[in-house]
Amino acid sequence: MSTSTTHAAEGILPETFVHIEGIGAKTERRLWQAGILDWQALARTPLARRANIMGALERSQRALERGDLDYFFMELPASERWRAFADFGPQFVAVDIETTGLSSYDELTMIGIESAGEYRTFVRGANLADAVDALREAKGLITFNGALFDLPFIARTFPELDLPRVHVDLRFLARRVGFPGSLKTVEHDAKLDRRSELSDISGHEATVLWSEYEYEGRRRSLRDLVRYNAADTCVLRPLAELVVDRLYQALQVDRERPEGEQRLFDPDLPAGLPRTRRTPTPTVKPPRVSAGTSTLKVGRQTLALPERRSTQPRIGITDLTARMRDPNARIVGIDLTGSESRPSGWALLEGDTVITGTLSGTEEILTRTLACRPRIVSIDSPLALPAGRDCTEDSCECRALGITRHCERTLKRRGVNVYPCLIQSMQALTRRGIEIAQALRNEGVEVIESYPGAAQDIMRIPRKRASLTQLQNGLERFGLCGLRTAGALTHDELDAATSAVVGSFYLADLHEALGDDTEGFLIIPLLPEGLQHSEPREHCEDTSARQGVCMLIGAGASAHASALGLPAAEDGRTPAPGALLLGEDLDDYWRVLAEHGPCLRAAVIEPPGTRQPRRPRFADLQLRADDPQRLRRMRRWSRQWMPPAG
Repeated sequence: MSTSTTHAAEGILPETFVHIEGIGAKTERRLWQAGILDWQALARTPLARRANIMGALERSQRALERGDLDYFFMELPASERWRAFADFGPQFVAVDIETTGLSSYDELTMIGIESAGEYRTFVRGANLADAVDALREAKGLITFNGALFDLPFIARTFPELDLPRVHVDLRFLARRVGFPGSLKTVEHDAKLDRRSELSDISGHEATVLWSEYEYEGRRRSLRDLVRYNAADTCVLRPLAELVVDRLYQALQVDRERPEGEQRLFDPDLPAGLPRTRRTPTPTVKPPRVSAGTSTLKVGRQTLALPERRSTQPRIGITDLTARMRDPNARIVGIDLTGSESRPSGWALLEGDTVITGTLSGTEEILTRTLACRPRIVSIDSPLALPAGRDCTEDSCECRALGITRHCERTLKRRGVNVYPCLIQSMQALTRRGIEIAQALRNEGVEVIESYPGAAQDIMRIPRKRASLTQLQNGLERFGLCGLRTAGALTHDELDAATSAVVGSFYLADLHEALGDDTEGFLIIPLLPEGLQHSEPREHCEDTSARQGVCMLIGAGASAHASALGLPAAEDGRTPAPGALLLGEDLDDYWRVLAEHGPCLRAAVIEPPGTRQPRRPRFADLQLRADDPQRLRRMRRWSRQWMPPAG
């Protein structure tokens, strides 16, 4: 390496020594404090007589001259690879993705790429495959949490693509300079706030936007998703500049250095400024986005509207029942809570028809469940302890054997968010689940453990945290009939219905059992390749499959049936089409439910002045006898659920 040049090269890399074998961070700092500020200065010292140092300096100079980003990225320690971005920032492209969810069961829906001052979007069903060329040409990538999320999704979607090795993940670098948290949190703390109309959209809500477009055709949702992705992508470069600048300035700080000792950088420059930083790349503003009837316009980019998939999954509830030995087997799903004072979701599934509600006490859950004579009960709760544990208490010596089971670790590795069964907040639930499962098994009922969140991820249905409406829509697309109208169901009921569906997968022998005989098994759906999407078929919502046995419950049931002009069936008799069953209280309801199954629909008439719950526990309607709108609402209910007379 020539030592005749007296002017230092520009950039951080020519001042960097930690990529040279035998020189660590402390030695680099001592060299700077001794006035050895760059490669040329180091080449003039006795250290350069070492073959490895002189060779490294020569290789570094050649790599810098040819812009070999890979060389520096591979030679630098992982904690200092940000220095490559400091000098080669314009060669990096910013990347952010959108998906149907967070687990390995989910799919990539959109890739946003910002490079050379321009944002481009690549959307599934339109031009997603074109992202391969754009990523292949990139010399380096900027992401936020890309190492754990974005890049694994891209690699799984495009296995033939060799992603650049050079990658700056801002999630971890931002934390080093005092910006912990999510991208939106970091943006806010760094005063890089996005437009106000996008500030309320979260990662979970972004998955709902795609679902709304794909299944309902809402072009506005697609537009908002592209806007959200553009905002996430276009903020990465200015955030990288800010973070790298702070890391660069931190190199000047040495609190143990004597006051009069030479500074790292040129003493003629003001303190706190880097000596030879390149000019930061200008910020790219997110482009205007519009979604028309046939095209999606993103800045200067115009795409055809993405093709939407069939609204029906290839495998649905009727496909499962067709594979079951008893297609009319009753399945109870329970979304259990850890306390008897908090209602648990409860669902009864028979064929493709489900009825849901909430139950509280353990005795009530057992009594109502057993009365329905289920073939199997699927419970959303841990039903066994980790191997070696004999109790749930933290104070017990068996606590040393851990709080997590094999099934929970397996789901976690697959990207499915699940809590260990014996963290403090889960201990009461685990105890209660084991108690209820044992009581049911003592009565000869088969019980399985399920986890609705994992099932929803596998079935590609948004979870309750993302959207209750989309969760219910997903279950209805799967073929479930009988769910009450959107907004009338609690998330506990929808999760209980999902647990019941897991029971159908189990009986259809389309399931995976995670665990072992010691820790028990957690059952999750298994969707073999070729069974995931089907030709559209009739939705049960518009067919007579939803109509069944209707029942009026309350002291004035007979009078209200007469006012509606509907005949009442004799007690204990199956009603003829167009006739109502009458009952005095919920005990009558449960007696009829045990006989007729989930095709039962009910309306409850409460005495005048009764406080109305926000949602009925089981019935479709819960009305006061003094409600002036009661007959109109009951008439609409009867038309919806009752089969026509004759």
